[in-house]
Amino acid sequence: MRKISSAATVTLALVIAGLIVTPVSLWRHQPTDFTYSGFDPNLIFSSPSGPANEAGTISVAPPAITITALPGSHPTVHLVTTPLSFTSTFDVQIVSESSSSNPLRVGVWSPETGAGQFLTFDAPANDTIRAQTIVRGTPGQDLLGGTMVHDEVLGQYTLGEVYHLTLTLDRHKQSLRTRIATESARTALDVTSTATSSTAPEVFAAFRPTLTLSAASNQGISTVSVANFALTLPSQPASAAEESEKITDRNATALVTIIWVLAVALTLIAIGGWLKPRVWPALTGGHLKLMSKLKSSTWAWLGVAGVIFLLANTLLFGVGGLQFDLLAAKVWSYVALKDGLAALYYHPLVVTTAAATQGVPTHEALFPYGITSAYFYLFVGWIYHLGLSPTESSFVNSSSLELMLKAFNVIFAFADSIFIYLILRRLIKPRTAGQSALLFAINPAVVFVMSVWGATETFSLLFVLGSIWFAENRKPLGSFLMLAAAAFTRPQMLVLGFLLGLIYLRLFGVRNSLIPISWTVVAFFIALGPFALAISPSLPIDYVMRTLTYHFANGQGDPNYLGLSPGYFSLWTIPLEFVNGEHGLARMWSPSTLQVFGSVTYGQLASDLSAAFVLLVGGLILFSSGLTARPGQYLPLVAFAMLGWLMLTPGLISRYFVYAIALIILCRQFWSTVNYICIVALLSVITFVTVYGHLAHDALGNATVSSVLYPNGNSVSHFIFAVFSSDRFITVGTVANIVILALTGATALVAMRRRGASAEVLESSRPSAPSAS
Repeated sequence: MRKISSAATVTLALVIAGLIVTPVSLWRHQPTDFTYSGFDPNLIFSSPSGPANEAGTISVAPPAITITALPGSHPTVHLVTTPLSFTSTFDVQIVSESSSSNPLRVGVWSPETGAGQFLTFDAPANDTIRAQTIVRGTPGQDLLGGTMVHDEVLGQYTLGEVYHLTLTLDRHKQSLRTRIATESARTALDVTSTATSSTAPEVFAAFRPTLTLSAASNQGISTVSVANFALTLPSQPASAAEESEKITDRNATALVTIIWVLAVALTLIAIGGWLKPRVWPALTGGHLKLMSKLKSSTWAWLGVAGVIFLLANTLLFGVGGLQFDLLAAKVWSYVALKDGLAALYYHPLVVTTAAATQGVPTHEALFPYGITSAYFYLFVGWIYHLGLSPTESSFVNSSSLELMLKAFNVIFAFADSIFIYLILRRLIKPRTAGQSALLFAINPAVVFVMSVWGATETFSLLFVLGSIWFAENRKPLGSFLMLAAAAFTRPQMLVLGFLLGLIYLRLFGVRNSLIPISWTVVAFFIALGPFALAISPSLPIDYVMRTLTYHFANGQGDPNYLGLSPGYFSLWTIPLEFVNGEHGLARMWSPSTLQVFGSVTYGQLASDLSAAFVLLVGGLILFSSGLTARPGQYLPLVAFAMLGWLMLTPGLISRYFVYAIALIILCRQFWSTVNYICIVALLSVITFVTVYGHLAHDALGNATVSSVLYPNGNSVSHFIFAVFSSDRFITVGTVANIVILALTGATALVAMRRRGASAEVLESSRPSAPSAS
């Protein structure tokens, strides 16, 4: 039976792998990826005052939005911010107006270019409907002023009449087609206006335009009702922004359904066979052995420590304020709960994050992560909905959801620390292992990232560390399962997934890894099921290929986000100063399209070196005979690979160095106490300054003057930001990172040569860093 079960598992895993790697182009496709209707206050941005000082009123309900402009007000609503093509339809009714008001202006514009195409209901000009192109405007919550380069009268409107608007933005053809029509015989109107890149080049130069409704009044009051909103995203696989291509193929659906049912059935049979000898004796009067040997008092102490750790971190939850990553995470939790898991790869691509940038629509809430993170945000949304029972309109806009997201980060960090202790206690003295775990738990960079920034690096590390712990306990199934979950939390984990996967093959052997890998494929497909049915079974491959294109093929499409090393001290900060003459923040945010020599750009050189570096380390893993001779021997090489990848790869951000900190901490047995503390402390300080400086830079750019991190409003933030952006500290920090990288690499080479050494390295016999080097 065991042989039959193993053969069935391997066969099913091969079938699943074949289905996943089948190119999405071979399946039948549908012309539409996503359709959204109605107004959801959680997924739009509304400001009663807009860019003005006085406030009007905005009433948002799913069927309709009512916008009332009071004297001196400029109420504004951002419906869509996206880099994709879209078609939007809605009905407009001018309820009332004054002679000095514009009761409605519908615009497709961008603060990036200060230009836009607008459809204006112009009361002062005899109630005319005008198509206007404005360039060189002043961007804010709406586009103000500017030069009108095109002004066309399309017709006249009548109070109380309902007008149907259709806006079609085609990014491929570089055109914006606007149609306005009414079915009333009394005021028959059906006109079309088209703007193209040849007539309005500034409008189409923006990477992610915004669809905005606004009204304005100098004197008097105007009211407009906008109803029956619908938004359609066509299939656009050629777009750099489309994350996955949706298919509608009955054959694919049938295959996915059949294979998913088989995978679930096989898994349930295996779980039943595993549980029977463990649970049945307990049910028949025997004793059920606990999986853990920890005493109840140990669990109690862990619980108390966890509560204290969480409460201590809550003191920092309000420091960072609302910023892009946290707002986007709230959107993901809401969308996953409301629309389903698969919607995460489409709906956030049209949701504006203007609330995090003082109402200026600079970005959409795209979901760039894998299916593991999708399940996490669904879980968060579900817990929040059940626990706090928020009203639907206040889900995303509630600050309590921010606190919950950060609390989960802290819980994951506590679990990460436990895994670090469990891994190291097999390699060094338990007391020393506990000290190392504490170095992670109270690490200032880790604390800042999880409790102030609100980013989920500790969530990804949970699976990485869990995978290593299983590997150290010679549990290949747990190792591969946790590693697969880690790889699909976020794109950066694919690097660790590749490297640790090779190490596990060496550690367990190819033959002993066959069944665990097969079970991992089966379990992964069970989790993939909802995505495979709603989108495509090739979603994991599409996700990986998109990541590789982005990081290694310079596939970033938005010129405003081409920063070479935004907010952190990569290797490239050195030539940017001494070769290109860049200084301060420009040494981090200079575009990767900048040439380093000849026609070679930094992005090209950095991508090539980054890919070559990862492949080189992979080769060392495959061909090094002593890498897995003793427990934990591969850890310095993994730390070296991750830190080197972070130092070389273009377009990463500062908080990713938390991964390197965790992996360096795991290398305790290879350094003396003094050298170990110095290396961890130096890397932690540099990472803390860069993550703090990064958020301070964002607060400065978004004019978030109320934030504690705003450099011009807080002496501590001002000091750290000044240090962060100074040439001297950038150079010192970069050189320090390079030295740490070199020491870690040298330690990895020495560790690889030590075959058969004792797993327990005592303090008295531990070599110093110079001798290890």
